[in-house]
Amino acid sequence: MERYAWSLLRNRGVLNLKFRRQHVLHGFIVDFYCAAERLVLELEGDGHDESDRTAYDTARVRLLEAASRSMSHQGGLVPLASTSVA
Repeated sequence: MERYAWSLLRNRGVLNLKFRRQHVLHGFIVDFYCAAERLVLELEGDGHDESDRTAYDTARVRLLEAASRSMSHQGGLVPLASTSVA
């Protein structure tokens, strides 16, 4: 899924926004990041379903949401057209 998302996002393929892949943000590695819009895109796979990761993932999401516009979706990319950007 991540390869497919990158094929769409790279070379300003979505809304002419420049995304970085596997970007470090506040000590966490995020799947995709657009610095101009402070936009984080996360693809959550099966590895995030494990119970021992729940507390870590919760803290990570809170920090990233406070620092950026963050979108996370289990199993796929959240369509940009369905989100509101304030």
